[in-house]
Amino acid sequence: RGATRGVMVLSEILSCPHFDVVGGLAPSIQKLDKETDGETKDYSDVAPTAAPLGEAVEVQAAVARLWDIFTKEPDSCIKQEEYEGFIRRVTRVVLPGLSSAQELVLAKHSWEEAVGNRSRLPFG
Repeated sequence: RGATRGVMVLSEILSCPHFDVVGGLAPSIQKLDKETDGETKDYSDVAPTAAPLGEAVEVQAAVARLWDIFTKEPDSCIKQEEYEGFIRRVTRVVLPGLSSAQELVLAKHSWEEAVGNRSRLPFG
């Protein structure tokens, strides 16, 4: 039947080439990637070319202030208990409602990610 007052009928919309799936044809992942990659209307899909975040003076200053909060060993390293306690306190604010056991699991995973196979966390 056709459009009425500038409104398309559903059957016309679904017969559009962008709706291959309706006709029983599933587009390939490569075709979907090709059609969705590039630039969108609201923002560019290309990441800006800025200096790495860790090189920004503001970030370095914030990390230094955060590091000063911790109780450190004589060699300026943080022990696991100190780090996990801090992460648990942050978790209570950022993810309220977690159980103590869940907070502990998150803290332990964060510690493992931060230190790798070391027993203490050095600055830098």
